[in-house]
Amino acid sequence: MYQQTLVAVDGSETSARARDAASKLARDAGVELQPVFVEHVPVGKHVASCALTAALIKEPS
Repeated sequence: MYQQTLVAVDGSETSARARDAASKLARDAGVELQPVFVEHVPVGKHVASCALTAALIKEPS
């Protein structure tokens, strides 16, 4: 059905737990895990933006 699953990570402890759970789900489903690193980038006093950088993690067999 799905070939990939996406998980957003930001380096926090909470996102590490989410990544671990997503990794197990992806492994159990036999799909590729596609993490996306999300970083808060302030661009003004009351305006914020997110910078997204995708990186592929290969699970060990």
